[in-house]
Amino acid sequence: MVAQTRNTRVLVVEKPLPVFASGDVPGKLVSMVVAGVKSIPTKLTNRIRSRGCRIVVCKNLLEECPRFKNEPLDNGLEEAERRTWDNLPAISGRTTFIAERYKHDITKKIRRLEDPKETTRHEVCHVVDDYFSYNNWPISHRTQFRIAYNKDVGRLALSTKRRLFYYIQNTLETGRAEVFADVLAILCGGGCQKDCTGYSDEYFLRCFSNSRSYIERNILNGG
Repeated sequence: MVAQTRNTRVLVVEKPLPVFASGDVPGKLVSMVVAGVKSIPTKLTNRIRSRGCRIVVCKNLLEECPRFKNEPLDNGLEEAERRTWDNLPAISGRTTFIAERYKHDITKKIRRLEDPKETTRHEVCHVVDDYFSYNNWPISHRTQFRIAYNKDVGRLALSTKRRLFYYIQNTLETGRAEVFADVLAILCGGGCQKDCTGYSDEYFLRCFSNSRSYIERNILNGG
């Protein structure tokens, strides 16, 4: 999928993943994105780089790719919680976009990305999920990961489930993918889960201990 843009993209680094700066994005932001990429184990970034994956740091998603405005955004959330393209600071894919500015979900005010390193790590871990396997079957769809995830969710208290709603969404494939991305991100240095749960990384890993074990055994130490 080739995204059309009006901005010029400049290659900043080639490895561990190609990172491009689009337009006049701040150098500090780009440096933080590169740092986030470098925190992922090389064997994982090597694999997804071989699949053609890359990162573009831009000012805003819709400015960078105006065609997104006409595409549906299915993020698995309940209708009242659904985001729009304006609300997204980043989106993963073969080309992952990290945006400097985005619109707050509730206040609608323009915000600057406050945690670019953690956001990058989270999005790259989504890319690992989607592109690590050569058969194009996401890791979070594998039977053994589903079993591990279901065990974790099944033992959570109702009050905990309410705070972890983003990770146990009605669209279970979405919930599993978010758990995979943030568990792997935490194991690589820190993810984004605190923003929507308020839980510490340590507590989040305890909530999804079976998912963690699967990732450590099969992805970080296996694969």
